[in-house]
Amino acid sequence: MFKKLKKILSRFFQSRSVILSILLVVMAFVLVRRLFDLQIINGESYQDNYNLQITRETTIPSTRGCIYDSDGNLLAYNKLAYDVTFRDVGSYETTREKNLTINGYLYQIMQILYANGDDVYTDFAIRINDAGEYEYTKSGTNLLRFRADVYGQSDPADMTPAQKAVSAEDMVKELGGDGDYGFWVILDSLEKPYTAEELAQYGLPETLSQEDALKIIAMRSAINQNNYQKYISTTIAKDISDKSMSSLMESKGYYVGVDVEESSIRVYNESLYYANIIGYTGKISAEEIQSLNTDSGENKYDTTDIVGKAGLEQYYEKELQGVDGKKTVYVNNLGKVLKEDSQVDPQTGDDIYLTLKTDWQKAGYQLLEQYVAGIVWSNTWDYKEFDNSQVGTNEIVIPVYDIYYALFENNVLSVSHLRSSEATELEKKVYNMFLDKKEQLFADLKAELLSDSAKPYSELSKEMQAYITYLLDTTMTELGIIREDAIDTTDSTYLAWTNDESISLRDYLTYAISKDWMDITQISTDTQFLDSDEIFSSLCDYLSEYVTDDNNFSKIVYRYMIENDQLSPQIECQLLYDQGILEPDDATYQGLVMAVSIPLILSRIRSIIWRSNRHHWDYHRAPVPWLSQTRTMVMYWHVFLILVMTTIVWPMIWMRSTSRNW
Repeated sequence: MFKKLKKILSRFFQSRSVILSILLVVMAFVLVRRLFDLQIINGESYQDNYNLQITRETTIPSTRGCIYDSDGNLLAYNKLAYDVTFRDVGSYETTREKNLTINGYLYQIMQILYANGDDVYTDFAIRINDAGEYEYTKSGTNLLRFRADVYGQSDPADMTPAQKAVSAEDMVKELGGDGDYGFWVILDSLEKPYTAEELAQYGLPETLSQEDALKIIAMRSAINQNNYQKYISTTIAKDISDKSMSSLMESKGYYVGVDVEESSIRVYNESLYYANIIGYTGKISAEEIQSLNTDSGENKYDTTDIVGKAGLEQYYEKELQGVDGKKTVYVNNLGKVLKEDSQVDPQTGDDIYLTLKTDWQKAGYQLLEQYVAGIVWSNTWDYKEFDNSQVGTNEIVIPVYDIYYALFENNVLSVSHLRSSEATELEKKVYNMFLDKKEQLFADLKAELLSDSAKPYSELSKEMQAYITYLLDTTMTELGIIREDAIDTTDSTYLAWTNDESISLRDYLTYAISKDWMDITQISTDTQFLDSDEIFSSLCDYLSEYVTDDNNFSKIVYRYMIENDQLSPQIECQLLYDQGILEPDDATYQGLVMAVSIPLILSRIRSIIWRSNRHHWDYHRAPVPWLSQTRTMVMYWHVFLILVMTTIVWPMIWMRSTSRNW
């Protein structure tokens, strides 16, 4: 019996199917046991460990030290401010839902800020000018860097020719649309427009103003820069009022990802008198990051820091700049913050005490202001131009036309406002004169550039030289069309252009094209079958189109309209009133309209000298300052005080500053 049972069991276990079945049962038991342990017994623990497996450090900005005068009066300090930040922490099923949600949040936040007298903050490279047109606020390398950031390229050279040359208007259309780089903001440009129900659900209007659309695009672009670092918040409004802060804090639960954080802003007292000494602060540049980190021997600075840009703010940057704090956060695999861990508080920078007295500084400023104004007034003559080599160094003559030119060149008069919809009748008239001038100019310029017998640069008129210089040195260099690193500076043709000016721009550029000194891919994508002349012709068309709405180029045109008497000084002075630069004065304005010769510019300078109420000096007795004995004596005292300041006081100040006790 036993042998029979043994034989049966032996046959049973010798069966492969039986052994395989037992093995599968055992493995299934182990698997079920493990799953039970993972999901039931330790499920919550494992889930938490998975969620908290990634840590990141965020920076807590430090506060700059204060600057005091010798009497302990605050000159530069930090004021507590509240900033609005946004962090994309939402989960979306579709791109459409994401854009509707974020755009809706940003629009509603803008309305809250508007209602309380605040506005959003955007460090964007595109703005709307006075004519209602989009224009870049950056140029050259900075503009290329901005375009590369938009298109997600780490190196601007990796952009396509179309991306490198995209206009501000096309950039806005692309970012506001529903293409590869779009944020679905400009509602009337979407291929699949939002429905009225969608807009109402997400708090968006059926139409967006041009200004609001651009602001949302700018904020979305800034948020997009942190797309892969969602634990880093983006500042969308700075230094908001208490009313805005209260409204946003009450609605914080509704606007997911929106928060109000404490910050500080730099405030300067007596800035009129101390601006050139104290300087100012600004956002750190890439060059400053490298330089400051190299000097400090550690990676103390990053792209979000505010540093001194000039004056004492820059000179004592290391002392004034505190030490940033650190906060460790746990983020999930999508970069969203799940939990905050440890925190190291920031350290405030050192304070600086100056040896300067504010009262003395004010007095010195007022003396210098009057003295300089007196020099300008006494040396300004009603000339178009003047060769100062004919007079001594102490008898410099300032042609009044230099002041007229400066009104446009220094942005006192707005070029953009002349073509805006809000332009006055006079502004429209001037702008039409400008269009006629520019049309003729482009015709002459293109004829000169394309002529087979183009004149050498040295034989061109001063006006034509100014236009060509701008096109070559400013436009083409900033756009990166000319590859400066590829130029052979010892080449005879290059030297003939730069030193002798004995060849024409056409000869120089066609030679540069043949020597591969130019990046012609920006001009045309199909260049392999074009010869040098055809490429040069395409370049001329490209440049003509590029400078059509370039304000800096327009300023040059206006300058020569004034010099050539196409735009009279009387009309230019009337524009000062039309654009609100000067307060309305019926008598003066009527005199300008009647073309009466009124030294308006000189009278403004004279008013600085004759402010008896402010400076307590009796200048009204001297209608011609340099002929008055009283005025002469006062000016001698001015010179004496200035000499004392420059030879005794200032050296003592700088000697004491080296002891680092400021």
